[in-house]
Amino acid sequence: MTQLITSLIKPEETLILVVDDIPDNVQLIGQILAGEKYRIAVATNGKQAISIAEKSKPDLVLLDIMMPDMDGYEVCRFMKSKLDMSNIPIIFLTAKTESTDKIKGFEIGAADYITKPFDAMEVLARVKTHLGLKLAIDRVNEYNLDLERMLQERTKELIQTERHAAFSLMIQGIIHNFKNPITNLMWNSDFLSMQNAKIQSVISSKDIDALEKIDEICKNFEHYNSLIMSTLRQLTTMINSLMAKSRSDKSTVHEIIDLNYILNGELDFMNADLDFKNNIIKDIQLSDKKLLVEIVPSDVSQIFQNLIRNAMDALLLHTDPQIPISTGMKKSNVWFKISDNGPGINQSIIKKIFDPFFTTKSKIGDETDNKPTGTGLGLHSCSEILKSYSGKIEVDSQLGSGTSFTVYLPLKNII
Repeated sequence: MTQLITSLIKPEETLILVVDDIPDNVQLIGQILAGEKYRIAVATNGKQAISIAEKSKPDLVLLDIMMPDMDGYEVCRFMKSKLDMSNIPIIFLTAKTESTDKIKGFEIGAADYITKPFDAMEVLARVKTHLGLKLAIDRVNEYNLDLERMLQERTKELIQTERHAAFSLMIQGIIHNFKNPITNLMWNSDFLSMQNAKIQSVISSKDIDALEKIDEICKNFEHYNSLIMSTLRQLTTMINSLMAKSRSDKSTVHEIIDLNYILNGELDFMNADLDFKNNIIKDIQLSDKKLLVEIVPSDVSQIFQNLIRNAMDALLLHTDPQIPISTGMKKSNVWFKISDNGPGINQSIIKKIFDPFFTTKSKIGDETDNKPTGTGLGLHSCSEILKSYSGKIEVDSQLGSGTSFTVYLPLKNII
């Protein structure tokens, strides 16, 4: 394995910084390295070494310890304190042979220690070994970064799946609510057609009481026309709510907005879903104060939807499902709370519920047990969104009594 890694080293692309205040030592080490075609940079004191290292970022440093003004220990300590240089291997090359000197070097971050007088083959072997180790570490770090990027992309996809699932459930409720007024329109339309047929029949019969009968039918016309207009207004309100929701979800612009305004819009939009889910009773107590926040409104919407959907899932088997919703202000924060009277969360797992991919629901695609499905990213995404606004989310739950989630966001003061 070591041979495979070191075989990947390309000396002509590898820069080694040699630091020594004695010119003869620099020349000798330079000749040894040049024989292997390594690129070489030279410093004759500690400050010069740091300056070159900061600009050139060498792949390895051969560093003398005993130098005037700034010794090798100080150079090593400085480089290891800098994030962009901390991974550069440093090999001490010195006449100091005491064990305490070697231990001190390793404690401050040196990769290796070669004592003078040195053997050329030993120097090359150690240089090659540590360059190979650095290459391996760099490859592992790159691989980890690639994995992190892939995980972030996959997490975004799953969060989007979570949002689509929530939206799908709400659409089911909306469709359910659309059915009632549409059915009313069809029924009233059929009734008016029947009344029209009656008018035609009365006119054709030339009945002397026709005017009285037509007057009665006209009154029925007015009544059912009023019902139709009322139903159309209801449908228009629902359509406008859906369109407003669609526009707000597409926005990525920060706005200074009243938290109550966002939640009222969400409640208007989600009422169908809440009614659709076992006629859930809502106890809504919104603050009468303006709870101003500076936020992308759709972020609050996503948090609200996730928490409401979790509450609804917890109440699926409840005979008297209730979801209290409240808002308020506390010191420099505004808050909203969503509770349920469901089964509650076991204290043994409550610390895990904000972890990515942790869920007590069935995984999406595995619906054999008829339980609600989820990705395990709903609460995690809520937590991450709130962190980006210096906010937070807290949970309080008791088995058999229910669960409450409280969301805090910084209050926006307008002078």
